[in-house]
Amino acid sequence: MTDTSTDIQKLMQAGQFDQALNKAKSLLDASPDHQDGLYMAAVCARYLSNVNQAQTYLDHLKRVAPEFGRALQEEGHLNLLRGQTDLALAKFQAAVRYNPALIASWMKI
Repeated sequence: MTDTSTDIQKLMQAGQFDQALNKAKSLLDASPDHQDGLYMAAVCARYLSNVNQAQTYLDHLKRVAPEFGRALQEEGHLNLLRGQTDLALAKFQAAVRYNPALIASWMKI
C-alpha cells in the first residue's frame, strides 16, 4: 500500500469518509486502476450513502481484478443496503472463496 493509501485508510478509520473519498479520487486521477484506491473509494461512497457511486467503483475494480475478494464483500454490503439479501449472501460466499480471511463476510454467511 502506498503512503496515499495508508493516509486514506487512516481517514476512513477516523470516520472522515468525505476526506478519504477526496484523497481516493486524487489517487484514482493519477492511477485509475489502482485496486486499493478503487476499493477504498467504494467503501467511502457506501458510508456516505452514495450506493450508485460505490457500485461504479466496484464495477471498475471487478474489471481490473475479478478475484478481488474485498470487492465482492463490499458488493455484498451494498446488496444488503438495497434489501437484496439473497444476492448479498451470494457475494459474501464468493468473497470468502477468493479470500478466506474476510471475517466480515464469514459473519454474514
